[in-house]
Amino acid sequence: MKRLAEYVSSLGKPVPSSHIWSVKLPAGLRPGAYALKVKAVDEYGREHRDGMVLEVV
Repeated sequence: MKRLAEYVSSLGKPVPSSHIWSVKLPAGLRPGAYALKVKAVDEYGREHRDGMVLEVV
């Protein structure tokens, strides 16, 4: 069985990506669970949606 380090080294050097998004969270965000939803339209007009739950402790 391969170890994680063997997989990582086979992936090559990381490069900047144009499809990684980030956002600053609002100041004073209270503890709890929050639903994050993303909608994007690609260059061919196709709509993509995804989401996740963020838990602030």
